[in-house]
Amino acid sequence: MIRPLLSFLLVVLLGSASPALASREEAAAAYKEGTQQLMWGEFATARATLTKATKADPDWAPPYTALAMAMLELGDGTGAELQINHAGKLGVKPPASLHLLAFALVLQDKQNEALTLLERGKIDPKYKAYAARVRGIIYDRMGNVDAAGAAYDEAVNADGTIRGLWGDVASFRYRRGDVAGAIDAAVIEAKNAPRSVRAMMIMGDLIRGRYGLIAALPWFRRAVQIEPANIDALGELAATLGDAGQTLEMLTVTRRMIAADPNNARAFYLQSVMAARAGKYDLARNLMYRTKGRMDEVPAAILLNAALEIHAASHESAIARLEKLSGMQPDNFKAKRLLGLAMLKAGDAHGAASVLASIADRGDADSYTLLLMARALEAQGDIAKAAPYLDRAQASAPAGSEPFNINGDMMRIARASNGPVDNAWQAVPYINKQLLDGNLPAAVAHARRMAELNPGSPAAQILAGDALAFAGQHGPAIEAYRRAADLRFDATVALRMIETLNVMGARAEALKVLDYYLSQNPRSVPALRIAAEHLLDNGQWDRSIAILTGLDTRLGGHDAEIARALAWAWFSKGNSAKALAYAREAYRLLPGNADTASTLGWIKYKSRDHRAGSFALLKKASLLRPEDPEIHFLLGQAFKDQKLKAAARRHLGFAANAPHYANAAKAKALLAKL
Repeated sequence: MIRPLLSFLLVVLLGSASPALASREEAAAAYKEGTQQLMWGEFATARATLTKATKADPDWAPPYTALAMAMLELGDGTGAELQINHAGKLGVKPPASLHLLAFALVLQDKQNEALTLLERGKIDPKYKAYAARVRGIIYDRMGNVDAAGAAYDEAVNADGTIRGLWGDVASFRYRRGDVAGAIDAAVIEAKNAPRSVRAMMIMGDLIRGRYGLIAALPWFRRAVQIEPANIDALGELAATLGDAGQTLEMLTVTRRMIAADPNNARAFYLQSVMAARAGKYDLARNLMYRTKGRMDEVPAAILLNAALEIHAASHESAIARLEKLSGMQPDNFKAKRLLGLAMLKAGDAHGAASVLASIADRGDADSYTLLLMARALEAQGDIAKAAPYLDRAQASAPAGSEPFNINGDMMRIARASNGPVDNAWQAVPYINKQLLDGNLPAAVAHARRMAELNPGSPAAQILAGDALAFAGQHGPAIEAYRRAADLRFDATVALRMIETLNVMGARAEALKVLDYYLSQNPRSVPALRIAAEHLLDNGQWDRSIAILTGLDTRLGGHDAEIARALAWAWFSKGNSAKALAYAREAYRLLPGNADTASTLGWIKYKSRDHRAGSFALLKKASLLRPEDPEIHFLLGQAFKDQKLKAAARRHLGFAANAPHYANAAKAKALLAKL
């Protein structure tokens, strides 16, 4: 496994001159140790050891070449070039070092110069695989996917033991969407270089996407164990710990980052995120200030800064940041939503409406975005235009989401397309258009073709699952989602699996999916919502309240559905005062919503001291959603209690005869008593 590199180093060694024996012996010992460290992938340690070798005998070439190799794996192209040039002065001929020099040039963003060197220079056949690896990196950076893939294939076929090669292949495959291939490559890299921080971090990154946050932590911890002061490894560990809710350990790791690098911007950013999550906004702003602008091009940091500025009423500054972010990431809905809010608060209702329109006009727009859009239009005096958005916001769920969450540009591609295409960027809108036009067989067939053509791509499997689910083929849809989950088990696929399994009536299996996803991603808001709902349905009030209260705090108390769920949880637990408070808050947030109206109406009715207005609220809910059996069931019980038998029979009869209604049997039993 280590023979190719050692043979190269020995060739260089045999062609070198001999300085003083004592210095040579000291240098040789360090050189031997350093090359072994290179073999294991301990590149930072090897750099330090080989530097000692060059100092022990400055006139001996091999340590300089080996040191260059270590520097290349650490991304230091400038330093590597210096070592290669020094080795050349000591007798190392170009055929033995051109492949290394080309890599050094690539790391200095000199792709064309590096490619010319590889094409025109004479390279020793022993280093053909390494040269092919460098060509793969060059073509990848140039965006020539086919040439990059061919070069990487040539490299692994010539010598698959080169340290760093399989890591490059893993990154290349992952960016192309071939998650299965990326994982296979990362596993080989980890075996080839078991003490390579880069190999451990690549594995951690892929495992985080495939299985979740908790599963990734051992890989990042292993990277930190190998190099305790490696800032990149510490940063990934801290970020993953924070996302997993392990804040105390995250804080410890960020402090280690600052100890190793007192001005480390990422450490202060991560601490700022932690402070903001805890509601300590002044502290969060102070910590972001300590980044000294070095995170200003990082999208997540831009979003955090903007949110903190909105909280501090610095709306114009927030707008500037969010406009920049929207330019960088046009499909970042969080950025657009926050930009719309900042503009609305700054008095620019027209600008807010323009920004929010692309999100609010989607079928799956959330209620908060719809409310912002309605408020922006109302502020312009356009009440008629605002009304439909307000009506949609008051609904309990989106009217119907688009199959694949695509934007207007992609729909234009779809309209211009005359037939099926194999390119994913065009295939998505094409399939979406077929579904929306009612041509389900064509859409499903093409989605399945895309999944077959891209078996290692989770996106392709999700595409097939979405098409099948939209067409009502839930069994095959679940199989497609499972294939996607085997590659990348993230919120996108987990929530689709849960929803589809529930539609199929496989509730127990849906809960297994939910439990596993939450075990890996304990801070996931949508998953926690589903878990709280399940606990509420099964009478586990305290656990449901704990989850919902945490979500209410995290989301700033602006979510009507969470407030409504808390109202039912406290009501079921027997605390009418808290139940009423949350029910009123939910109704205040969404007064035109049937669920918030019926919840407040029923809780007021059952709280005898606050019964006034309860019937009006229940009737309002019934008018808002006349086909809802649960609202009829509540009204029927209330009318029965008031001895209004005709009204009670009408409403209970509706509930009793509603297909698939969970409380139909209870409604029938109450009817029998009238």
